[in-house]
Amino acid sequence: YHSPETRRLYDWLESYPQEIVVQMDDTVRKLYESIYGTSDLPLQVRPFHFRTVSHMRSLSPTSIDSMVTLRGMVLRSSPIIPDLKIGHFKCQVCGLARESTIDRGRISEPTTCEAADGGCGSRHSYALVHNRSTYTDKQLVRLQETPSEVPAGETPASITLFAYDDIVDSVRPGDRVEVTGVFRASPKRPNPKRTVCRAVFRTFVDVIHFRVVEAGEMGSASKVNSSFTEKRVEEIKELSRRPNVYEELTAALAPSIWELDDVKKGVLCMLF
Repeated sequence: YHSPETRRLYDWLESYPQEIVVQMDDTVRKLYESIYGTSDLPLQVRPFHFRTVSHMRSLSPTSIDSMVTLRGMVLRSSPIIPDLKIGHFKCQVCGLARESTIDRGRISEPTTCEAADGGCGSRHSYALVHNRSTYTDKQLVRLQETPSEVPAGETPASITLFAYDDIVDSVRPGDRVEVTGVFRASPKRPNPKRTVCRAVFRTFVDVIHFRVVEAGEMGSASKVNSSFTEKRVEEIKELSRRPNVYEELTAALAPSIWELDDVKKGVLCMLF
């Protein structure tokens, strides 16, 4: 953000991410090929660390199809879902094969086996060949406001995220993350077979980048650093060797409360 050119690029990236990110991917691919030659590696540009961080409650229709940055806590994540990108269709009469690319979330199935392409001219004879189609990884993540951002008396707001390719399984429930992606809206159809849509749209974010701010309890164990000294660790090991360690811990838990040993033992089991 140090020159008029970079400011212009930043504004374009924030307002028109669907066009600019594709151009950036193509530029990086051409630069890589000019240096290292042709490569089949999927090169993708993942911009992040934007100047402004939006709140989930402030997202409005003016934010649709723009780049947004959100912060929150991962509530849950789905298993990895295969998402169809290129469909391979084969005519069941003559065996002519055709491929169809996804367009705005839908795959157009060929309706006629064109005779000009060497086909038989049959209608509605194509069938999808699953093992020859191209898929990509997809994951649904639910992001929720952090407790510090929730207004008094309100329930936490949440939003749906969709992660693709190499960023799936990069966050776990409980992680506090900063998400950069494209805010999108899709219509709700009461009947999938009809073209009628409801006036209320479903909003979500196509994730471009995840940045873990703080790992949760379900994060990797390598991110948790022990604060115990060696002397304290030896004391804990010595305590574990005592035959009556269970009774000593029960007596040490809430010593001002008499009896209720069974309740105290149950609390100890939940702690450990």
